[in-house]
Amino acid sequence: MSDRTHDAKYADFYEYAMWNHILSTQDPTTGGYVYFTTLRPQGYRIYSQVNQGLWCCVGTGMENHSKYGHFIYTRDADKTLYVNLFTASKLENKDFVITQETKYPYEQQSKLTVGKSGEYTIAIRKPWWTTNDFSVSVNGAKVSMDSQKNGYVLVSRTWQEGDVLNVEIPMQLRYVECPNYTDYIAFAYGPILLGAQTTATTPEEAAKTGLVYEQLQNEYAGEGRMDHAPGSRANTKNLTAAPLLIGNRADVLSRIKVKDLSTLTFEIDASRPGASTYTWDRLELKPFYSIHHARYMCYWYQQTADNYANSDMAKSEAIAEELKARTVDFVAPGEQQSEAGHEYNYSSDSSVGTYNSETYRDARANGFIQYSLFNPNAIEDSLSIMCRFTTADQGRKAVLTVDGKKIADITIPSSFKGADANGFYNVEYPIPADVVVNTKGNVKEKFVVRLTASSGTMCPGLYYLRLMCGYDETAGNYRFVASEWTTGDTWRLKPENIKYDNNRNIISVTAPGANNVCLMLDYNTTDYSINKDQIYFVVKGSNLSIASGASYLWWLNGANYGTQVEPTIVKTVTEGDKTFQVIAWDMTKSGLYTNFAGDKPSVCVGQTIFGLTSTDSAGKSDIHLVTFAKDVDALVTGIENLETAKPSTANSYSIDGKKVDDAYKGVVIHSGKKIIRTTKHNKS
Repeated sequence: MSDRTHDAKYADFYEYAMWNHILSTQDPTTGGYVYFTTLRPQGYRIYSQVNQGLWCCVGTGMENHSKYGHFIYTRDADKTLYVNLFTASKLENKDFVITQETKYPYEQQSKLTVGKSGEYTIAIRKPWWTTNDFSVSVNGAKVSMDSQKNGYVLVSRTWQEGDVLNVEIPMQLRYVECPNYTDYIAFAYGPILLGAQTTATTPEEAAKTGLVYEQLQNEYAGEGRMDHAPGSRANTKNLTAAPLLIGNRADVLSRIKVKDLSTLTFEIDASRPGASTYTWDRLELKPFYSIHHARYMCYWYQQTADNYANSDMAKSEAIAEELKARTVDFVAPGEQQSEAGHEYNYSSDSSVGTYNSETYRDARANGFIQYSLFNPNAIEDSLSIMCRFTTADQGRKAVLTVDGKKIADITIPSSFKGADANGFYNVEYPIPADVVVNTKGNVKEKFVVRLTASSGTMCPGLYYLRLMCGYDETAGNYRFVASEWTTGDTWRLKPENIKYDNNRNIISVTAPGANNVCLMLDYNTTDYSINKDQIYFVVKGSNLSIASGASYLWWLNGANYGTQVEPTIVKTVTEGDKTFQVIAWDMTKSGLYTNFAGDKPSVCVGQTIFGLTSTDSAGKSDIHLVTFAKDVDALVTGIENLETAKPSTANSYSIDGKKVDDAYKGVVIHSGKKIIRTTKHNKS
């Protein structure tokens, strides 16, 4: 092969691609070819089958493996022989005869023996990744490194048959940042990309290594156009389920120890002490091309503790930690072992599938899914059933029963506050007190949970089912946080005319003119519910008119019928030497109650906008409370006690132990509990 560039950077790239990609794309068992090699954490390869799916890259795949010898050596017109690759081989033509002996990359040297006398140049590639100890010697005498050109060491002389070149090619361990996504790094030893196998290929290997055995989904592709694409056919894992490397990047190589350089195997410490839901410890690193029929790690998420604490992964992990702490029992629908251990029972039309890497079980109309959840320690701390659904099943309906008693009517909504990007969400249903105990008054040790589809829809896909303790009836209940109420109409009330007193939890507004004290709950960043008997929407403030037409409710939780709804009740109350106005709407009579449903309806489904009128000549007024109430008279009587606790930063720390203020977002340790703060107040 003729070389017109004489630049080693192309040979460096060739070598890297050959070892780390091309060599890895053939199944060592069947000879099948890989179209796409995914680098997603815990991805796996999908192979072609004999006489099936002759995709264009199957043909290229055949060709690839026939060309390993084509670029070991090249030449130019000036009688220069370029040694591009360190591969055991023999070249013989009219100008050159040379034999190369090496076990590279399993040894860091190569021996080349000249078989034809003559005056010419042999150019030895010096890889970019090697160290300064790289050397070339001829018959035992070292060649000066000053003879380098374009990444090659040039050895020009009159060669004699039997002359020997020895090349020492020191390798070292290094990490490589993922292009355009530097939160992820890979590891290499010399030119060899190192990967970690994260599942076992057989039950026997699982018993030996401690890895989990997994029968990979669609490992061998069919005839379909996209059957070879991991993104559409493989069962991918959530990124939070992969091993993580949290710490300083400068220290990351110290987590890797040599096991056996003769096989290029290492061990990496991927542990994270203190993270109970994180199960990874030590994994073996080995050449990426040697990993087949298993999930693997190529790129690893690596960040400092501070950066990780504010990442989406940390938020997901905090949720998982909380779930684990409260979980009494857990079943994974669709997973054989988990289902068998929970006395599964389901209608004949039930089926299993996957959606966005998560497994579910569903059933046809009138069908059912049933499991037993166990409570062996007779825990009675506010028990509940948690289900995992997705909004992708919008409109599906079912009834949830525990031991034959209905505890919830379920309708999958088009959207759910707090759902992830794929629409997945968890919802909890308390188990009534009379169901928790048996006829003798003892806490039950087993609950039979059934999800039955309505007659008109399929059963929602059930992604997991949990028996939970510590259900908090007040969790997520609405509370007044002044800074969460913003302008509801910039024409009526400019944002700069709203001031927040976060210490006293008060909104100060300057808005002259009728109905121009116009406020809206920032429903995009909040997540609250109320009890269904809290039918009054109430505002308490100062310098507010209680005259007819001075107060309107325009939007209620995303509903608007183009009407201006006047309040049901207006009152003036005195507290010490201060006078306040209380304005309340009966939401059930407002005509705007459309989006309120269930025992604990969300108040953040959509916009809630009201407008008040200031009695101050300059339009100044203060809002001390915006809330929901069962009874306005009771609220007025005890109104001083109804102002909920102000946001507090007491005992709030970041995940790495630093005290944080109320503006800090991310994973927070608050009063001994790990929570996620998404807005400028403390909420889990």
